[in-house]
Amino acid sequence: MKLPESVYKAPVVFLLGMPMSGKSKMGKALAREKQCEFLDTDVAIEQEQNASIQEIFKFKGENYFRGLEKDWIENFKPQNPVVVATGGGMPCFFDNMTLFNKKGLTVYLNIPLGMIIQRAALSVNRPLFENKSPEELKEFIQQLYNKRHPIYMQSQVILSPGEPAEKTGQI
Repeated sequence: MKLPESVYKAPVVFLLGMPMSGKSKMGKALAREKQCEFLDTDVAIEQEQNASIQEIFKFKGENYFRGLEKDWIENFKPQNPVVVATGGGMPCFFDNMTLFNKKGLTVYLNIPLGMIIQRAALSVNRPLFENKSPEELKEFIQQLYNKRHPIYMQSQVILSPGEPAEKTGQI
């Protein structure tokens, strides 16, 4: 995907999108190009909690985890340029999307649903995808996409494979 110049100029870039959309992989590559720090919110929360996301979901529940995500973005005050890969659901709860848009440049990785489903079928350690048959997984991801896509579309930049970047807001 070709990135617009605004992504390189922004001091803080948040990568948003469905689970398995490549936010972490792209974030690491972009941070290298920009010569800045890379953060993954899931990793940051795991380190703060001394537990995996899977363990947090299992022992404390999704609502607790979503509260941790909210606390993270509210307290995020970077001193230096940074690229941040967010958890897939992080923008979709509370007023997190508004906070992301205020604190940096939001970039939605709008990956085709079929690709997400293929990647999810091969994934491990994804609490939302566990214990689902291939049919259930496909249906679950479709429902998740239908719920989250309108929120992701509030991003300032939308990247879709094979298409030019689209700006949706002030940059």
